[in-house]
Amino acid sequence: MSGLIGHRGLLLRAAAATGTAYRYWRVNVTLNNGGSFVTLHDAQFRAELGGSDLTSPSTPIVASSQHATAPLSNLIDNSLVTSWSTNTASTGWFYVDLGTAQSLAQLVLTGPDSGFTNRGPRNFTVDGSDNASSWTTVQSFTAVTWVASETKAFAL
Repeated sequence: MSGLIGHRGLLLRAAAATGTAYRYWRVNVTLNNGGSFVTLHDAQFRAELGGSDLTSPSTPIVASSQHATAPLSNLIDNSLVTSWSTNTASTGWFYVDLGTAQSLAQLVLTGPDSGFTNRGPRNFTVDGSDNASSWTTVQSFTAVTWVASETKAFAL
């Protein structure tokens, strides 16, 4: 089942939740918008559309890389002033460990600042895993563009 979510005048196409619960949830960026890094201000994982974030600053999080001035912990610190960036790649991934298997309905991402919007994820997947080594793609997103510090909600 497909649906649309409106945000700041944008319509984003997304599939409805699969209902599959996973302990680990990954965002795997396969292409950014032309920048030399991948950068995001915030990531929220929600069990319900518009619900509360299942992560907190103490949630375990792992990434393919992190820039020395934009560490991974910034991604779930509930601050839009800080950000996470890969260290030298225009692709990258991060995953959270929710502690127990949980179904997700929505991923919310806040993109990079003005002047760095080309670092926002253009193509990415949201993947789930029970062991953090074998991943199942839950949803794919393509051709996503960003304006400065834009927050987008993606239904899963």
